[in-house]
Amino acid sequence: MPVFATPGGEFRDEIREPIYDTVTLEAGATLAGQRQFFVTIQDAAGAPKSLARTNLKTVGSLPVATSYRVQGMQLDAQNTAFANVALLPLIVDRSSIQFQVGEKIYWYGPGRYVAGRMQNVYDATGTPTIHQQLGWAATQALVFKGHHVVNINSLQNFFVNFNIEARDLTVAEAALAVAAGSTLWIQYSLKGLLRRAVQ
Repeated sequence: MPVFATPGGEFRDEIREPIYDTVTLEAGATLAGQRQFFVTIQDAAGAPKSLARTNLKTVGSLPVATSYRVQGMQLDAQNTAFANVALLPLIVDRSSIQFQVGEKIYWYGPGRYVAGRMQNVYDATGTPTIHQQLGWAATQALVFKGHHVVNINSLQNFFVNFNIEARDLTVAEAALAVAAGSTLWIQYSLKGLLRRAVQ
């Protein structure tokens, strides 16, 4: 494992690992509204989020002696319910993203730019099945190259605003809701280098 020396002469392990968080749209939820990633480590019931939903240990920041070099970002979601088939295309087409570290916004733009491509799976007859996914599992849609990376320092606040404005939806689209008996997990990941105290 590589070891990184800080400007102050302290040593850190450096590992390639994403930081990720999940917003869950429960049954009955509509699309319009602002949601945030990386601002809570609890689910709607107040229980700690599982590792499937987030790998944050602290709310909205990294622990002491831990920093992160952001080299890319990705918005991911998938759907396996026919009743929700119209939701993912609207999420990618009508959403906007703002990535903020400390007091500064370091990237903003439409959700499409960080979602990559959308896949629909078809059966042998050409009929869409019930699997849709935003993004490709092994890639990131948005890449910061060379020196154009974003550093998150230890204990520095960071978050991602994920917004779908009601004015960007038709009346019919605004009325769409997550189907009964289903949920949609929308996941946001920062891709890059985690630097932590040498173990």
